Amino acid sequence: MLVYHGSNVVVEKPVIIEPNRTLDYGNGFYTTMNLAQAKSFANNVVNDSVYRVFRLYENGDIDRETAIIRLKATKLFNQMTFCTEAAIEGLSFIKSEVVNNG
Repeated sequence: MLVYHGSNVVVEKPVIIEPNRTLDYGNGFYTTMNLAQAKSFANNVVNDSVYRVFRLYENGDIDRETAIIRLKATKLFNQMTFCTEAAIEGLSFIKSEVVNNG
């Protein structure tokens, strides 16, 4: 199975690190089977609207209903998270690709 990781850096050897923001499934190495979605993540690593919504909700700046409405407007295809070192050992780096921010 081919999976993609969208990032602003090349990740030849994935590792599980403590995130600096709230992530959907906590610590882990996040991937998708959708290349377009990975490219979108790479372009939006610093300014991701999904994580912004979670942050606003967690801080009490928006209520649950508003968060759900905002999240439903975001089109996501799929996401797979590798949460253990044993799981990421099965991944092999194939190549990286520079994505244009345009």
